[in-house]
This record gives sequence, structure tokens and C-alpha cells, in this order.
Amino acid sequence: MIVDNSITGDSRVQKSAREMAARGWDVTLIGNQNAAATRSQAPGFSDEYGEATVVWAALPRATAFTTGNRFTLRHPMAFRTTQDQGRSRRRLDWLTLELQQEFGSGASRPQRLLTQVQRKWVGLMYGLRSRATKARDKGRKARPPVRVHGSRQWRYDEPFLADLEVAYADTIDSARPDLIHAHDYRALPVAIRAADRLARKGKRPKVIYDAHEFLPGVVMQDITRHRGAVQAEAEYVPSVDAVITVSDQVADRLMQTHGITERPLLVYNTPMLDASNRLMTRSLRTDAGIDAESPVLVYVGAASALRGLDTVIEALPQLPGVHFVTVSKESPYIASLRSKAATLGVKERFHRVDYVAADEVSAYVADATIGISPILHTENHNLGIPTKFFEYLHARIPILTSNIEAAAQWVTENQLGLVYTAGDSEGLASAVTAMLTDLERFSARYGDDSLLESWSWEKQHGAVDTLYRRLTNGEPDVRQASLERALRTLASGEIPDVQDQRLGSELALESLAQSMAGSDLRAQTDRLIRAQDLLFHRSLHFDGTRSPLADDPTSYLARWSATPPMPGLQSTTRGHDAAAPAVAGMRVTVLGYSNLAWAPPIVEAATAAGATVRVIDLADPAVHGPVSDRVLAQMALGKVPEALAEVMRTIHDESDVVWVEWAERAAVIATAVDPGTTRIIVRLHAYEAFKPALHYVQWGRVSDLVFVGPHFRDMVDATLATSPGYGHVRRHVIPLWFDLDRFSRPKSDDARFTLALLKWNNAAKDAPWAVELLARVRETDPRYRLLLIGGDVPDNAAPGLATYSVRTKQVIAETHTDDAVEFLPSTNDVPGILADVGVILSSSVRESFHAALVEGAASGAVPVVRDWPLMGRWNGPRRLFPNEWVVNDIDQGAKRILASTADSDVWRASGAAARRAVDERFGPTSGTDAIARLLELDS
Repeated sequence: MIVDNSITGDSRVQKSAREMAARGWDVTLIGNQNAAATRSQAPGFSDEYGEATVVWAALPRATAFTTGNRFTLRHPMAFRTTQDQGRSRRRLDWLTLELQQEFGSGASRPQRLLTQVQRKWVGLMYGLRSRATKARDKGRKARPPVRVHGSRQWRYDEPFLADLEVAYADTIDSARPDLIHAHDYRALPVAIRAADRLARKGKRPKVIYDAHEFLPGVVMQDITRHRGAVQAEAEYVPSVDAVITVSDQVADRLMQTHGITERPLLVYNTPMLDASNRLMTRSLRTDAGIDAESPVLVYVGAASALRGLDTVIEALPQLPGVHFVTVSKESPYIASLRSKAATLGVKERFHRVDYVAADEVSAYVADATIGISPILHTENHNLGIPTKFFEYLHARIPILTSNIEAAAQWVTENQLGLVYTAGDSEGLASAVTAMLTDLERFSARYGDDSLLESWSWEKQHGAVDTLYRRLTNGEPDVRQASLERALRTLASGEIPDVQDQRLGSELALESLAQSMAGSDLRAQTDRLIRAQDLLFHRSLHFDGTRSPLADDPTSYLARWSATPPMPGLQSTTRGHDAAAPAVAGMRVTVLGYSNLAWAPPIVEAATAAGATVRVIDLADPAVHGPVSDRVLAQMALGKVPEALAEVMRTIHDESDVVWVEWAERAAVIATAVDPGTTRIIVRLHAYEAFKPALHYVQWGRVSDLVFVGPHFRDMVDATLATSPGYGHVRRHVIPLWFDLDRFSRPKSDDARFTLALLKWNNAAKDAPWAVELLARVRETDPRYRLLLIGGDVPDNAAPGLATYSVRTKQVIAETHTDDAVEFLPSTNDVPGILADVGVILSSSVRESFHAALVEGAASGAVPVVRDWPLMGRWNGPRRLFPNEWVVNDIDQGAKRILASTADSDVWRASGAAARRAVDERFGPTSGTDAIARLLELDS
């Protein structure tokens, strides 16, 4: 990989080198030593280059002087640099002061005369050289190049490209690369000329041009050098083997301008998945001196007039109490903004703070209120999506952008914030006011972890690995191709080919096993996430009627189980002899992560038994806040964020029992630190059995595991058979329990013809089966109808769920039941809905318990339960409900409905029997007594 800058501060280049090295490539990254030594840099990555080798090449001094080219020759007296001009100016000022001093101190006449001569000479030369410098710079900015050399003119207009070639040639030639990845336009001629040179020695390496922007649209002060750079790009782009770029719009322009036939590969400069979870010693608000309540607009990146920061300063008087912070380096432009802010009376609300490392930006700005990009229109600005947009996304702060085309379109399509007209300070102020007024709505979108995963570096860069392999081997490795194909298929909501799934899993797990021998946490995390994405993807297990994990977990997880145990799961198994107090006086903490809907019955049961109970949601920012899948994986690998560990240590210290709802995120966090004498009880509901987090729980630290159905206990026992410490855990089946009296409402006779399926918009409910069942009973009596309750599938749903919604409506059309199926939105008044329901359905492919079915039975509706096909091996519903409720297929279901609703008396008697059955099995005392017995185990 080659780049013209110092590498430090260029997050795209750093991440590219790290990622490809982590994927097994032997990466040498070459950067400009002169740039590293002379310019003020933003910090780089906190752990910059991983397994990549970095070489900084020094540009030869003689070649570097030719950068002045013909303008320097035309104006030989011009200052070489602004530093030279500044030194000359300071010497003139000093001689002026010295002369004044000599006249006042009685210096001799010869001494004064000598100083006068020196001062006149220096002043004369300063004036002449300043005028020559001004003339040279004016010519550089305004005069078009003389086309003496035709298509080769760039060699004279932009000789810095020659500087790079001379500096980098020996390193490139000695490496004898198979592939050269040229980052940005200045590296392109160097890469192609090196490839041609190596071809003459026997083998030409492949060349990838990574176009970070649309060069013809970039605004440069020196028009001659800009035209030279554009000409050099045009000469060498046709010789590259592949192009990578940063947006669809830039890809379109590259293809139009250079006649590229293969569409460039899009790789957005997105953060790593763990970007928002970096452990920071700095805070944006603290560094800027802003309190925790005041709204903060943050801008990250270079500060210049074209970035539009003046617009924000001009808007601040219309935004009382709002602060504006730039994360930028100090510059004359920043000073001009301070001056403008002072003039407008808002100086105390404008702040500048220093850069942080590139991979720490999201974590650093996360305590801002809104991420802003007030950039003005230029051709290049309109085509790209700046890195800061993705950094704001991973910081989980809403985005406000000017209407630059590509970025504004991205923000709008992904519902991430608002857009205003570039340069319009009043429009900016109005947009900020609108966002602050309804901040909860704008922030809600950022609770979706899948959104961050979609726009993460890990997701983006897998395609680059495939491109590397295609260019160097003709075709990707068979297993690598299978892996990438399987992941793409799963992402589309479909099930991969069996061979792709097998070969891809094999490669992913081998790669994970190999990484365990090393110490690169990032590489281990990347490989673990890739393996878990393939093995535990929702398309495989959640959005269809089959799951290889449910069918035969032992066989399916055989290779996963054979992978070396993860370092973070080597916990010591605890005994059951903790000296816990009696239940009366026991301190119980009910712990969850966002989903605590089933916590109230636990609180009531524990309180009734005499315990003191509190409920804590780890996702609450007041406790800790969101924890990404990447951080969970790193915890399994032994890296627990100290802030999270401290939260859990405090919770354990203040509890005798920690009851964890759902054996997923909260369970991983709760067991990541030693609980000491605190007893941990985990309750598993259903979907956790198919998630990777189940395998990241330190089961040796769990005292008891509670299931809501015996079939899931058996499945999880097989799934976790080889997990460290799991054999020690006591397992209990405690079905959910209800206050069933609230569902007892009178039903009209007409209700017996109404079938209902609650929460149909979950693919596991398999609404098409319910529709086909309705069609079958309507063949006998067309009065039957079906209520599908739960609202439609959202537009931003996972692909598999969207496909499920389409399939449901197709089945309705195919069975001609359009007039008999009614979609109802979600409601809090479930008893009210059930009062008009005569038959409650469980058409699901899997359930751990199916609470909605029990609620329907409690209302007096007749239950019809499909023998959940995904749970076939574990004989699910027959172990929870009366056998007569369960049907094997649609024919049996239709017969049960018709027989149970033959007339009003039969239907009401069947409903009353269902009500008695759920009263006996799932009434409130059943759960309260079971929880009391469980808490007493170690008392």
C-alpha cells in the first residue's frame, strides 16, 4: 500500500492496512517521512497498524526543490517558503529596533552607519523578494499551464509526483509485491510506473487505485498543479486493474471521466464496530468546559471557509444556550471564527478542542447533542460522504447536514437527521431548533445496532479481501468465495447453499482458531464476529420454518465446539455454598438490557417472599448505556471495558442475588466479572438459544438457569454441552405465570367465528399457515375470519422479515381470503381485543411458551396449537399444554376449529375448559411459589 501523506491521521489508510494484515495478507505500507516530520498531524489510531509493516520514505531534497518548477525559475528572488519570508521580516523588524536603540544609547557614528546600511539592505531585499513571491504565487494560482509537452505536461506542472516516485521506488521494487494498493491520486502514477518497471523484470503486480475523492472537482489554490494532477490521473487510470472509491456518485463520475467499464468497488470510510466503546481519558464536554445539560453541536475535521463553519457561528445568536465545538487544529481560520463569534456576542459558546486518535472520535463526541456538517457546495463536496458522518452515526448522535448532494441523500434515506440549505444560517438555526425540540424522536433511530453494523468498517472491507484474491489468484479461494457468498445470501434474507454454509463455516472457524494463538485482539474480534455472523445469523434461525441449530445442535456446533476456548471464558466453577441470607431481607437485583417486559412478575414474587428488590437496565445511559456486539465478543476474548466492569462490580457488591432477564447481553455482562458471593440466576426465554451471546456467558459463575418451557431446556442442554462450567449450573423449568382474571370478559356469539393470531409481524409466528388454516375452515363455513394483530412489518425491517411480510400477503391473495383477513395494529388493550375472539391460534414454527396463546385461552377462546415444527425434536407444545390443543397439520387444525365451534354451547364449553387449564397451570400462585423456592435454595 502506498500513500503520499504521513499515514498518521489518515484513518482510511490505517484501517485498510490493519484489516488486510488481519486477514492474512503480508502488508507493507509506505508513507511520506517528510510530511510526518514537518506538518502538524492529527493523532492516528491508538493501536495504529496491527500486523502491517510500515515504512516512511524520505523525499530526496534535490527533487523536492523542483516543486517550484517554472514559476521558481521565472522568479528566482522569491522566498522559497513562508517561513523564509517570516524570518526575513523579523530580521528587518529587529534591525529597526536596534537602530532606535543605538541612537538612544550613544553608540558611535560608524556603528550607527553600519546598522543603517544593514537595515536599508535588508529592507530593500525584503521588498524585492516579497514582490517576486507575490508575482510567483499569482502565476501559480491563475496562469494555466503551457502545453509545450502535450499529455506529458503534468511532469512539469506537478513534479511532487516525481518526488514520490524517487522516494518510494527502492522500497516497492525490493518488496516485489503481488499487488499495489495506491491510496489517493498522488500514489497512482507511482504505483503504475512501479508495476511497469517490475513487469520488465519478470512479473507485473496488479494495481488498485483507491480514489478518495473526485479529483477534477477538488478546489485547489494552485490551478497549475491541480491541472497537472488531473492529467496524471487521466493518463494512468486506464492502466489499473481495479478501482475502489467512496460513494456511488464518485463512482459514476470516475466511470464517465475515464471510461472505466468495471464499476468501482464502494468502500465507505466507516468506523470499526467498537468505535463508540473506546475507553476514553478525555471528554468533549470536559475539554470544552461545557456542562452536562447544555445542547452541543459538534463538528469534526479540517476547518476552512469551504467547510461552512461561519454559517454555524452566524446561527448561534438564534440558538440561546447552544454551544458549538470544533474538533480541529488551531489555525488563522479558527481565529477568524472566534473574532466573528465575539462580534456576534456568542464567543463564550464557541469552542475548539484538539484532535483525538482517529478510532476514538466516535467515543469522544458521543456526549454531544448533534453532529453537524455545514460544508458548502463544491463539485467534490457534492459527490462524497465525509468520514465524520459515519463517526457521528457510531457516536449515536443525530446528524444535521447542509444539502450537499450525496451526504444529504444518505442522511435522509437512513432517517438519521435533517438537511438545510448550505450557507443559510437561519435555515440551520431552524433545523437545530426542530431537532432539539423532538430530540427523542431523532435519537430513536440510533438504538438499532444493525444500523451500525451495516455502516461499519468490518462490513465494508470484506469485499476488498475478495477483490485482492480475485486479482492475485484469478478467482478467490474456494472456501473464501463460499464464505463471502454465504454471508451475502444471509444478509439478503435467504438461506445459503449447504455447500457454501459448510465451506464458509469451516474457513471462518479455522481462521478464528488460528487467531487465538496470537495477541491481536482486533484480528481475533474480527474473525470471531465473522464466524458468529455465519453460524448464528437470524436468516438461518429466526426467519424461516427450519433451523439447523434446533434440528441437531450437537452436530451443527461440532466445529464451533472444537475451536480453542476463548480466553474470557476460562472462569473457575463456583460451588453452591455461598452464605446467602434468608429470603426475608435478601437483596435481589433484577438485571436486564432494554427488554425488561417480564420483570414485574419476578419483582412481585420476590417481594412477596420477603426480599428487597430493585430493577436495573444496563442499556440506560444513567447506568452504562449501549454495549455493541463487538464489545460482547471482546469480552468473550477476555477484554472487559473497565467502565462496564466497574458497573457490574457495584451491582454485585450491593446484591445477594442478581436475577438476569434473557440469557443474552445482560447475562454476558453480569458474568464478565467475578460476582464473589453474589448468586447469579439467569432466565432464558427463547431467542437467546439461537444467539452467539449464549456462548459468551461465563456459565461457571451462574448458579441457576431458569427455562420457561422444558423443550428449550433440552435444546439448550445439547447446545451448551461442551461450554465451560455449564454442567455445574442447576436447571429449572418455571413456566410464565399471569394475572388471568383481567382477560375474563363476556363474548358475543359472533365471536366464535373469529380466529386471531397475535404479534403476526414476527416471522416465527408463520402467519401464512394461519391464513391457509382460515381458508380451509371457510370451505365449510364462510363466516370465519382472521385477525392478524400487531401492525405491519416496518420498512427498515431485516430482509428476511420483509420477505415474510410479502409472502403473507401473497398467501392471502392466493387463497382469496382478502375480505376475511383483517390487520390490526398493536394494542395495550389485549383483553379488549380478545373479547371478540373465539379461536386463538399458535401457528408458530417455534415458541418457548407462547404467552399470547395463554392469554387467549384465559379469555375463553379455543386454543389451536400447531406442533411447532422447529421444536419437533424436542416435542414442544405437548409438554406445556393439554394434548387436545395440539394439531399436526392444517387438516387437523380445521377439524378442531369446526368441532369446537360447531354451535355456541360447544364453543363456550370448550373455551371454559381452556380457561380452567391455564388457571391450573399458569395462574399467579404457580410462579410466586416457584420463585420463592428458587430463592430459598442457598438460604
